[in-house]
Amino acid sequence: MSGGSVAVCHNGGTMHDLFFEVLGPMRGRRGQTAMALPRSAVVRRLLGVLLLAQVPLTAERLIKVAWADRLGDVSRGSLHVAISRLREWLRAETGGAVVLHHDGQGYLLSCGADVVDVHQFRDHLQAATTGADQDRYARLASAMGLVRGPVLDGLDGLDREDALVSRVEDAVRDAALAMATAASAADDLEAATEALQRVAAARPFDEPVHARLIELLAATGRPAEALLTFETLRTRLNDHLGVHPGPEARRAHTAVLRADRRTAAGPAAGTGRTRPGGPCRLPPDLPDFTGNQPAVTALTAMLTTGGSPVAVISGQGGVGKTSLAVHAAHRLARHFPDGRWFVPLGGNQAQPVPAGEALRRLLRSVGEDPGSATADLDECIDRYRAWLDGRSVLVVLDDAAGAAQVRPFLPGGASSAVLISTRARLTTLPGARHLDLDVMAEAEATALLRGIIGPDRAAAEPQALAALVRHCARLPLALRIVGSRLAARPHWRLEQLVERLSDERRRLDELQIDDLAVRSGLAVSYQGLRPPAQRALRAIGFLDLPDIAARTVGALLDVDLPEAEDLVEQLADVRLTEVTRVEAGRVRYRMHDLVRLFARERAVHEDAEQDLRDAVARVAALGVR
Repeated sequence: MSGGSVAVCHNGGTMHDLFFEVLGPMRGRRGQTAMALPRSAVVRRLLGVLLLAQVPLTAERLIKVAWADRLGDVSRGSLHVAISRLREWLRAETGGAVVLHHDGQGYLLSCGADVVDVHQFRDHLQAATTGADQDRYARLASAMGLVRGPVLDGLDGLDREDALVSRVEDAVRDAALAMATAASAADDLEAATEALQRVAAARPFDEPVHARLIELLAATGRPAEALLTFETLRTRLNDHLGVHPGPEARRAHTAVLRADRRTAAGPAAGTGRTRPGGPCRLPPDLPDFTGNQPAVTALTAMLTTGGSPVAVISGQGGVGKTSLAVHAAHRLARHFPDGRWFVPLGGNQAQPVPAGEALRRLLRSVGEDPGSATADLDECIDRYRAWLDGRSVLVVLDDAAGAAQVRPFLPGGASSAVLISTRARLTTLPGARHLDLDVMAEAEATALLRGIIGPDRAAAEPQALAALVRHCARLPLALRIVGSRLAARPHWRLEQLVERLSDERRRLDELQIDDLAVRSGLAVSYQGLRPPAQRALRAIGFLDLPDIAARTVGALLDVDLPEAEDLVEQLADVRLTEVTRVEAGRVRYRMHDLVRLFARERAVHEDAEQDLRDAVARVAALGVR
């Protein structure tokens, strides 16, 4: 069917009543009515992939793109079943207006360019390239107006490295940069800035995109945002790749620093405009955020369905609390139109940020007077809640040390919300809703590591890939460290790093790159414990059992059962142990594998050898475990 033809549906509709969107989360509508997408995740992927395509796709290509997460388990029979279900869905939802054909070359959907946003996007880009100069910006703006986020956002399991997806993502990037270049002449810097912000969020390591965004933010009178954009880029490049920003981003940063104070503080020259909508001061979302969709859904429900506007993400160090909080906060943008703010509290530092100082920093960043440096905490809280009054704002409090540090940030009403990440269980916060974050599932951990090192490299050594996931014990921080080390050494085989990690005595030495280290994260939690709890951690790690009961801890430390229960619960409160099961009325606890290695390491360094032997002997004598 050609793009200009009209097909009549059995319900009286036409092809022109239908519209599919893939430049962001996939959606479909018939007139003003949203379609119910296929229930099967595989069928949804097939639909998305075929909507992207302009040419027939072979069975092999479809399997490669739509089943990237389990290529070895998929046969042509599986594809044929999914194709049959997709055809049934198309008949039911489009009334036969869109048909899935197969010719000698492959599979192709029969729908015109005006029915799918990505085809309209391509048409606008073509017109911008070949049309008159005065129409160029309008065409680019129309193209970028169709982009709502990453291509097929939310469809996990796709091969995003395949040209079918990557070429569209690259075209969106190039269109945003071209729109930014043409924006000055069109006197439309705000729209170009917003378009580039969407692209930058999806490509946090793309220095040219961020450099141009810094320039546009400064040109629209937002130097603070421009400087924050550079600082976020610098930190991310250093943390994940071990490099510093290149000359293009540094030049943009220097230009903002040197700008005239009046120009930097005012609106875009000659426009008198201010930015519409609420500001977003969140770090960029991770481009390879993997898994945890149930957690994102749970957080969305916690903060948007009434009740307490406070949600707490707790979990051990390195489990991905901050990444989840930032990802969820970006997804919640439409629910909090007056702004999303990020406040680092430094709970993993020796001296966390005092609540009053953190509150003053936030007030200054939103343009409010925090009062004098000697103003007491109650005065700051009053100013903060006065600023929140009448607004719908989301405040992300990252890495909270305890309930006392976050209590001043709790909103007085229900229109604003607070999302907290912490290692502690903040059970004393009134009405707060809690989400305990665990390590990744094996499939998610494998997908994350594959995404960092590349699908070809992962596919070449599947057994080594699985071994790396095991050695990292599915901890996101450890996986990202391993992935970054391999990305920095493309000449290494995966098996080479497996061999280095196989030696438990050296594993924590290997799990570090630049300032990222599993050991230092665990050390923060350990140093925050009182000496008896530190001793309990060391003893449990040295004993090295799969799980343990409190009475075993009592034998290890030669203390009575109530004291042993208190100590092991203290470890659980800061996520250094976790409840694994209840057996015959008694709670059993386990240590994450990397915590166990750290605890044993501390025992060897801090405890006398005879004391450790005596502890193990007491356990053996009592016959407990």
